[in-house]
Amino acid sequence: MNAAHFAQLLKNSADKGERLKFVARYHLGKASVGLQSVGPQHPFYQLEGKTTSCCSPRTVMPRSL
Repeated sequence: MNAAHFAQLLKNSADKGERLKFVARYHLGKASVGLQSVGPQHPFYQLEGKTTSCCSPRTVMPRSL
């Protein structure tokens, strides 16, 4: 993957009014991390810089590093 690929991902996300975020998931013993386009309704949408968050089906706990 090159810079043009990531620029296109960013453009596609912005065109939908969304933001790209690195999202880690752990489900049924399997972990994954990757870029995800999230909209304003997503708890991670407002995160900036070094802010991290933990999200479960019931809670969202943002914190700064």
